[in-house]
Amino acid sequence: MSIFHLAYHVDDLDKARAFYGDLLGCTEGRSTETWVDFNFFGHQISLHLGPVFATANTGKVGAPPDPPRPQTRLRGIKVRGRGPAFAAVCMAL
Repeated sequence: MSIFHLAYHVDDLDKARAFYGDLLGCTEGRSTETWVDFNFFGHQISLHLGPVFATANTGKVGAPPDPPRPQTRLRGIKVRGRGPAFAAVCMAL
């Protein structure tokens, strides 16, 4: 199953029409003074006047990984960062 109907708030319908209609070439469908529909490459996109979704900087893709875990040697086997409970089980083996 694929997405069919997407709805977003926009703060300017004229700019939205220019972007989706003129730039992307989407066919405009039904509309009123407060919303407009487009055929978005086989899906329906409805753009409604309203507060635009808030965004926030929640992290960076490709951020450096966590620092390496400490290494422990158990009976000649190198074990990486499993914690004392795991080490205790390995020692019992």
